[in-house]
Amino acid sequence: MNEKSSLENYFFEDNFIPYRGSAFISNNILNSSDNSAFTSIESIPDNQRTMYDRRNNGSWITITPFLFKAKFSDDTEIEVQVNNEFENKTNAEKVALVYLEEIGRLPKLFRKNLETVWIHKGYENFGGGNNNFLIHHDTGLIHKEYGLLEEIFLHEGVHTSLDSDHSLSN
Repeated sequence: MNEKSSLENYFFEDNFIPYRGSAFISNNILNSSDNSAFTSIESIPDNQRTMYDRRNNGSWITITPFLFKAKFSDDTEIEVQVNNEFENKTNAEKVALVYLEEIGRLPKLFRKNLETVWIHKGYENFGGGNNNFLIHHDTGLIHKEYGLLEEIFLHEGVHTSLDSDHSLSN
């Protein structure tokens, strides 16, 4: 989906299929009035990282992203890796802050295995798993506009923190 109108049609069309994606059932499961455990972001030295990027048919890329440590009041920390396409550390921090407050609204259970967040430009889907959240910023801004960002992270938090606990259950 490369255009806003495509996303609008995806979750607001009259013939919406409710099980097309669990993240789109409601935009009021978590919201901005809920407390956030996010407390601070700190710049750390930039170093090479391997990140997944859904653009160009999806691939693993090795780059030197802008790096940050995000801290939460429940004694959790995550490394935030922002693609260097955002040009400078100041821009990268502003982009990261769009998401960290919302990630902090998740119950700790949905962040328990979260170690890293990857942020790229683009309209591709978010992802969860591998102890990570994958964010494509242009899509993220649309999810935020429709009040769905927290629900997207809740959905990805299941993949990141619960899937492995239940992967062998019937």
